[in-house]
Amino acid sequence: MKHNQTSTSNMMRHMRLKHSTIDLNKRRPSNMHVEENNVDDPIVIENQLASTSSDSQTHMATLNVHRPTVHNVQDTITRYLPRPVGASRRTLIDQQVLRMIVKEYYPFSIVEDKEFGKLLKMLNPGYDLPSRKTLSTSLLSVLYNETYDKVKSDIVENGNFVSITTDGWTSVKNESYIAVTTHFIDNDCKLKSYLLSCFMYSESHTSDNLKNELLRVIKEWGLEHRVSACTSDNAPNITKAIDLCKWRHVRCFAHSLNLAVQNAIKEIQEVKEKVSGIVRHFKKSSTAAGKLKSIQEQLGYSPPLVLIQDVVTRWNSTFEMFQRVGT
Repeated sequence: MKHNQTSTSNMMRHMRLKHSTIDLNKRRPSNMHVEENNVDDPIVIENQLASTSSDSQTHMATLNVHRPTVHNVQDTITRYLPRPVGASRRTLIDQQVLRMIVKEYYPFSIVEDKEFGKLLKMLNPGYDLPSRKTLSTSLLSVLYNETYDKVKSDIVENGNFVSITTDGWTSVKNESYIAVTTHFIDNDCKLKSYLLSCFMYSESHTSDNLKNELLRVIKEWGLEHRVSACTSDNAPNITKAIDLCKWRHVRCFAHSLNLAVQNAIKEIQEVKEKVSGIVRHFKKSSTAAGKLKSIQEQLGYSPPLVLIQDVVTRWNSTFEMFQRVGT
């Protein structure tokens, strides 16, 4: 077969006529990494199909082309094997897991959950979750200190005049807590709110003790001469404590409204007690609750409604209780 060094037409014509079953348009696999040698090395291509031509039975075509060197398949496989996550990347993932736990109120024990671990392994096989102890001790303290410094810097630079709010409550474990937050408008006219402190308080809730705790928190954040007003509920002890701090006291509107509504509800106290008794009956009896659900389904309610029990500290819960019973 004649071959023009500057053209492949004869070669292509020969391949189409004598070897029509060979796909000349087949491309090299894209996932195969190939390098070309710098020296010419002939590759011998053997006939793959028998031909009727006598000379084609033993035909060998020699092409003067660059020999491709295919890397070891292992080089490709290793790309899919789990590799350890780098130190900086691991730190970022650890911090994000911790932020998820803190902001979404998950328990630290979630890192011990098998399904959560499987999920992260699917997303990044080379990442190993930190232990519950590591999260709650070393990592939490580091993130807290970083956040504390950022918040304090923002308050010092932008909180020329601030207002604060404070509230106290008792947990289900009968532990008393006090929280203090601050609010201000920064230099870009954006409203900022930060929790300054939330701590367990076992001392007597006297006005003097509460005053001392408020001043302690304010001093820690450098806000001694920046407080314009303080908002709280109408409890006498905290009201007097704010007066002792010589701050302007802004009474909580929601708490004041609740007091007004609770005072007005006394006019319908008898009706309220009867409705509350009905709700309590269905809350305590699963049999009664089941019958109520069945009746609603027969009447076409989808989904069935659940009765609402009122709470004395929230007047709207009383309203919602009446509304649901009336429905």
